[in-house]
Amino acid sequence: MLKFVKGKFKVQDNEVPLGTQYIAHANQLTFCWIKFRDKKVVDRKFGKAIDRWRPPERDELDDGDQSQWETGLDGKPKDPWVFQRLLPFEHVESGEVVIFVTSSTGGKIACDELVREYARRVKRTGSRALPIVALRSEDMPTTYYGPVPRPYFEVVGHEDTDGKGVEVDFGKDKEPISDSIPF
Repeated sequence: MLKFVKGKFKVQDNEVPLGTQYIAHANQLTFCWIKFRDKKVVDRKFGKAIDRWRPPERDELDDGDQSQWETGLDGKPKDPWVFQRLLPFEHVESGEVVIFVTSSTGGKIACDELVREYARRVKRTGSRALPIVALRSEDMPTTYYGPVPRPYFEVVGHEDTDGKGVEVDFGKDKEPISDSIPF
């Protein structure tokens, strides 16, 4: 899982440098209610945005009685249900696939901006080529804490563009692909 923690992207405990490039599978954004008990996942309700899945409202889920909730780090009852966005990323060079997971407002903004940009490009060009993004951090104003870092996915290209953003026509294969195995 790829997470954004205090201005840094991390996979497990390993920091991923800002500027690292991934193919963002923007068409696979998934919404998920995830339920924890004793720090373990006990239930999930999820669906993809592209399928127009609408997550249930919190009051439609079970465990609404706050007196039954576990105590959080702040000493207050902690809701066992957490709403998350999950977005697959494929490392441009290694092909390693990670899932960006977020439940924060800043993460929501980053995911929503990226998916909207992808959808606009599909509508404008008809191309469903996935965006190539560079991991960035951007300050977000907050009421109580002032500016705080949030994730930002800078689109630096697409699968159907060269390194300068110019569209590439891959054309069609001159000869059909043979499915025969040569041994």
